[in-house]
Amino acid sequence: MELTTNQTLMENFKVLKIPIKEKILGCALTPKLANHIAAAISNGDQVLKDCLASVIENHNYSDNKQRLRDEFEGMKIQAIHSTKKEVLKLYLLCENIPEDALFDCQNLTPAQFQQFSSIVRDLLVPLDKKRKSKFAELPESKQSEETSKWIKHFVSRSGLLERRKREVISFVWGGHSLPNDYIGEFSEYRFAEKVGYFNTLINTRKSKNQKQNKPAEDITGSGPGVMKAPFKGALQAFHELQQKLNRFFIGFTESAIMSAEKPNKLVDRLIIFPDIEKRIEAFIRAAHRGRVHPGGIGTLEEIMMFFSMKLHEHNREIVYPLDFVERPGGKYFSYLDDYLKTCFQDVLNEHYQTFNHILPRDYAIYVRETNKLIDRNKLWNDDLYFPPSLQKPLKPDFEFVESLELRQDLGPAKLLENLRAFFSALVTFNIKQPEIVEPWKDERPLLHGDKKIVNATDELIQWMTGQGRMKIEGKFVKPYRTHKD
Repeated sequence: MELTTNQTLMENFKVLKIPIKEKILGCALTPKLANHIAAAISNGDQVLKDCLASVIENHNYSDNKQRLRDEFEGMKIQAIHSTKKEVLKLYLLCENIPEDALFDCQNLTPAQFQQFSSIVRDLLVPLDKKRKSKFAELPESKQSEETSKWIKHFVSRSGLLERRKREVISFVWGGHSLPNDYIGEFSEYRFAEKVGYFNTLINTRKSKNQKQNKPAEDITGSGPGVMKAPFKGALQAFHELQQKLNRFFIGFTESAIMSAEKPNKLVDRLIIFPDIEKRIEAFIRAAHRGRVHPGGIGTLEEIMMFFSMKLHEHNREIVYPLDFVERPGGKYFSYLDDYLKTCFQDVLNEHYQTFNHILPRDYAIYVRETNKLIDRNKLWNDDLYFPPSLQKPLKPDFEFVESLELRQDLGPAKLLENLRAFFSALVTFNIKQPEIVEPWKDERPLLHGDKKIVNATDELIQWMTGQGRMKIEGKFVKPYRTHKD
């Protein structure tokens, strides 16, 4: 990296010249591609600017998207390329960078370099696999198949699916904003960290040649809180085992939320999906099992999406453990269990296990035993089926929320879809696009459905808000109303 003070600007601004790595792009860097990237950047896309800014300032875990935009309002971006010894080199030139945004006011970390290249790949490099031209005319099963193939190809560019057999991979969901209280020796962050530590320590398959060790791996949402804690625990385990880091720290994020959930410094395989639907499907297909720690409304959306997928008749018999895991004495999943039973009675019971009474080591031992039931040879789960209703990107607005019905007589599958859509709308209104609700002023959409489900949903959200699970910075604004309001 070349890093200099821009003499034409104030002294507290910097210029970054960042090399884009061909290996991370997942394709050959040709003059045509370099020109395409340069032209795309010249259009001044705000999403690209947000994503780059979130990587530059990833030491600050504020989730205030507007504050980040204001701080980087003057940043200018261009792509430049040159040929040296017949090798084409591509760089991002970022000007007007506030020096306080850099972790030491001067430099970037190696992980940030990789994340820059990942942003260019996922936002600017065209995917050579396109949907069929008459996609809308295909039967539902074929629409689902085409979308799933697209997601797999999108992920494959990162190199994640090119490796040899690995140990069991878990997706890990949970909050970016966590309470700081302790129960016994554990805060929620420390507990998630210790789970990552013992899961790596106990569930790494050893070999005489360290290069052949197969460590347990996690895929998180790449941000702070629960999304960072397992990686930190794994690093400690590898240090104590005195082994090489023969694993990835995998982060799946989404372009619309990345500036509010900045990638943490430990992520070395970052993938930025175009929408939440593709992100969640990739989480599930790229892992063998799931682990959920306490979180906010985004975590609720992910849980509802998983159950929607698992209840489909095609997926019912597929072994896919889902564990709700929190520190001993925690009340989060007891509350969530009660909520799920209010909405679905006992329909979901067989599809998850709750652990709020055992220590991290004991949970890791449980994982070791239940891993015997899993086909760990797959790098991608093609057996699962996602109906198009779970794959189509939502576009939440006032009318969207008012059209949702939270009623038991819809059946579990439809109620799960509607709950997932509702929680997704709340994430959009409070994190991704808060500007949507500004014209509403004092008006808010009315949430319709069975009284007990609507009230239970509202009470769950208010309870989580009171615990500080919704936002790190600022106040969670309730963008809906019930008949009680």
